[in-house]
Amino acid sequence: MNQVKVKAFAIPAIALALAAVGCSGGDASSPSPNGVSTLLPGGFEGNPLAVAVAPNGEVYFSAHNVVYAVDAEGKGRVVAGNGTPGYSGDGGPATEALLNFPASHAGVHPLDDGPDVAYLAVDEAGNLAIADALNYKVRRVDRTGLISSIADISYPRGMAFGRSGSLYIASYEGIRRVSSDGSVTVLGGQRWYAGLAVDAVGNVLFAAGCRVWRVEGVRLLEVAGTASSAGENCGYSGDGPNSASLNFPRALAVDPLGNVLIADTGNNCIRKVDPAGVHSRFAGRCGPGSTFRGLGDGGRAVDADLSHPHGVASDKEGNVYIADTGNWRIRKVDVNGVITTVAELSRPRP
Repeated sequence: MNQVKVKAFAIPAIALALAAVGCSGGDASSPSPNGVSTLLPGGFEGNPLAVAVAPNGEVYFSAHNVVYAVDAEGKGRVVAGNGTPGYSGDGGPATEALLNFPASHAGVHPLDDGPDVAYLAVDEAGNLAIADALNYKVRRVDRTGLISSIADISYPRGMAFGRSGSLYIASYEGIRRVSSDGSVTVLGGQRWYAGLAVDAVGNVLFAAGCRVWRVEGVRLLEVAGTASSAGENCGYSGDGPNSASLNFPRALAVDPLGNVLIADTGNNCIRKVDPAGVHSRFAGRCGPGSTFRGLGDGGRAVDADLSHPHGVASDKEGNVYIADTGNWRIRKVDVNGVITTVAELSRPRP
């Protein structure tokens, strides 16, 4: 039985606004001892905080003022940024541009990421959108590698392209829509939103606090997370047909089968909600006290250790990529549920 609950009273302005707009670089790799590609970002260090997959199968991820890509053969490259925080470079090569999202989790609380996570999205033509958070910009890297600024947004966060090519952006001030002509529409919301995704029929999903919502027409549906009269229940509980408690999810994705994938950051795992509303663990052992040492490669994803994953994305075949933030790596879960590491970043110096 589908347990998705209609919350008509919750954030209705977003549902109405979305309905109104018709929403129904350089080589940087070398082999590592375990055979995966280890990215060597020229001395730059940091934790991967977002991940996206291009139509050609390249996997993009962001860390410490740089966006990288790794291909199916494990070869990595720098896509944008040079590690120095700042704002420059529009109209030129993205690898020479300055970006500003210095978030790194060395020595800070794993959920205290502030606004400075560079969320990513890729359109069907292969153009990359970057949430250049501390510049209050959304940047675009086209297929020729040139960078430009396409929108001014207060602390842009989760992003996803819709069917029409419009870019939906979760931000410090709610949700925005950037049309292909560059116009920005305010879709509502007065809260801090994190992850965002668009499903196959054009419905927008977003994470706010410890819950995930889907907008269908003028209705706002609760996808995951629980609450009581005292407020949201943040923590870990529940797999099965009932809504599960989440712990500050940071990213969302929708796979080709319509499953919603949730980076349940505070619970150290990825959760899945299928089209019938059934919740399950997808990767990681789940729970705020679960161990996280990056172990489990070659085995079942549900038995692996993740550390505060901040990013999740799916490719067209159903393979899922995870920004395993606290383990400084990008993980892949194949269609058989087996997890591997496809890229690592350098650890911070002591």
